[in-house]
Amino acid sequence: MILLPDWQQTAASPKALNALRETFPDQGWTTITVLPPNKPVNYPSQALEKTAREEQNTTTLNDYQQNLATILSSVTDKAKNYPGIIVVIAEGHNAALLFNIYQKDLTEKPTALITLSAHLNDEMANLESATNLSQLELPVLDLYLKADNYLVNSNVTLRKKWVNQELKENFRQKKIYNIQTGYYPQASLTKEINGWLKSIGW
Repeated sequence: MILLPDWQQTAASPKALNALRETFPDQGWTTITVLPPNKPVNYPSQALEKTAREEQNTTTLNDYQQNLATILSSVTDKAKNYPGIIVVIAEGHNAALLFNIYQKDLTEKPTALITLSAHLNDEMANLESATNLSQLELPVLDLYLKADNYLVNSNVTLRKKWVNQELKENFRQKKIYNIQTGYYPQASLTKEINGWLKSIGW
């Protein structure tokens, strides 16, 4: 189980992944936590013209994706040393970018992908991410919170629209009820992940 925090979070972030890192080894999983690249300093672009903003955002995210894909390739090679399937669990911006990375074959796909509050900060990037998800031949569990980052909800709707339009199989989108904004309740998160993995045969 490869755990990928958001680009502004650490492996010990209490929002979700730290609890999984501590819980899943007791259930028989080997967990590897990735230290992601730093958030791009010029994203989202502050250019005055819309066209310039879109071009700068695209260039910035493409460079970041290449860097992240290189890191994931190394981690995936390491994960192959352990028996069993490989599941990637990713948060936030990095979760949304993985739809692009795997659809474009920038690195080897895992057995399954679980995303937590996936979103990006500009309209074009979110559309590209949703489109790539809808065409991705990979089981995906798309989790989000009732009380979440304001950008997450619009992206949840966008992804659902594209997935339905393309009739993507092996996709489940689920809202998790929480109290503290942005924080996943450990018991509910673990239950949803285990239930979904069992439903797809693992």
